[in-house]
Amino acid sequence: MVKLTPELIESRRARWRAVYHKYKVKNLETHRATAMRSHWKHRDKKIAAMKAWNAAHPYSSWSEAKKAIKREKWRNWYHANIEQQRAIHREKTKARYAENPRRFLEYNRKWAIKNPEKKLEISQRRRARKFHSTVNPETIATWMTKVKSKKAARCYYCDKVFSTEQIHFDHIKPLSKGGVHSVENICVSCPTCNLKKGSSLSFNKTKPGQTLLEI
Repeated sequence: MVKLTPELIESRRARWRAVYHKYKVKNLETHRATAMRSHWKHRDKKIAAMKAWNAAHPYSSWSEAKKAIKREKWRNWYHANIEQQRAIHREKTKARYAENPRRFLEYNRKWAIKNPEKKLEISQRRRARKFHSTVNPETIATWMTKVKSKKAARCYYCDKVFSTEQIHFDHIKPLSKGGVHSVENICVSCPTCNLKKGSSLSFNKTKPGQTLLEI
């Protein structure tokens, strides 16, 4: 009698997987049809069994570990195929817009009002890509959140102290003039100076270190 060792079991499993995969590729349509028939035939039983197991193991560490593994696999796959997924998302967005443009624009307007900081971040990233500039959104978002958590800030251009509720973030060297979209090139500005400056370089002032002055 053959002794079943872990190595022997694994080798048999590997052989079976290879045979099954070869059969599946050769008979793909038949395999799919059989799988679908089996799924719908035993669907209710599977759902009932799954609900019973979940009820008996509401906080199963195995279940949470499995979910974490799936999330990590999905995240890795998404980053490996990010351009393909963005293209698919763009096509779906275009289709939704073509189907009902008014509803689509209304939803975007409400979302922008509800999420002004995210709207600003998306707008800045888009402008940076338009001018082929460096984009570092994670660091920028963290820095902006830190700045807005303070009660007051000082304008980089006129040194005026004002409330962070009126704060503007501005590119010291404009993206249109070759500036980069990074923390080193973003400063705190009052609304007046930011609107006056626009995309000109005449407001530029050289200051060492971070552009936020602690109050």
